[in-house]
Amino acid sequence: MITSLRHHWLLIAFAVITFVLIAPIQARAAFQWTTTASTTVGTGTLSPAGNPTLNATCPGILTTTTVTLSWTVTPSTYATGYVITPVLNGTPQTPVSVNGQATNSQAMTVIRGVGTSNSYTFRIQAVYQNWTSSVVTSPAGSCPLVVGGI
Repeated sequence: MITSLRHHWLLIAFAVITFVLIAPIQARAAFQWTTTASTTVGTGTLSPAGNPTLNATCPGILTTTTVTLSWTVTPSTYATGYVITPVLNGTPQTPVSVNGQATNSQAMTVIRGVGTSNSYTFRIQAVYQNWTSSVVTSPAGSCPLVVGGI
């Protein structure tokens, strides 16, 4: 009987020692994180350019010509430039980026008609980072068709 009690005490002692040694291994944590918001949010409107005009000369029988597109600069002083999209016979072409808020003209090359007359306009948008203004469209322009097999 004494051996049996000793055996129980040894098991109890082993269990207590094992618990004391293993218990600290369990993960216990408490976290606390404090932050304050400091982001300032503003709103604004990117105003478009105004009053676009075209000055085109259609010299001789060349199949391309240079058109000067002019506009009134956007009043939005934070604008970084403009995107100009040529539109040939109603189909938008590859846009052209123009740097500078104070820029107010851009020379553009257009295709003259060979056997037909090409009509073109230009869409102007002021830009700032990922903002774009509303579109302003130039008056339509065209160069007479080129006659002959050039």
